[in-house]
Amino acid sequence: EFITKLERKIEAIRPMNELMKGGMSLEKIANLLYDDMDTEDDSLVEEYQILEEKEVKYECDCNSDRFYRGLLTLGKEELQKILDEEGEIETECQFCNKKYKFEKKDFDEILK
Repeated sequence: EFITKLERKIEAIRPMNELMKGGMSLEKIANLLYDDMDTEDDSLVEEYQILEEKEVKYECDCNSDRFYRGLLTLGKEELQKILDEEGEIETECQFCNKKYKFEKKDFDEILK
């Protein structure tokens, strides 16, 4: 019964990212979910407890070495072909959009 009520409540409120953009903290959102959650058997309503609080932030751990090693998997011939046609190879992280450029000199050891 509790889970059914909780599911209905989740469907009825706005999406989590909208609530957070509107300034609601996670604690306020949890309180919103539990508000008016009385059931016929109150033992079904589990109390929640905040065990830890910490700042959550997104940080991408991409780096040029990771992209360089990925480019090496293209093989010597393909790398040479791209560098001959383009003069450089530009990669972009799909998560943070950081760009990494590689020139022919970056592959001197491999292309010998």
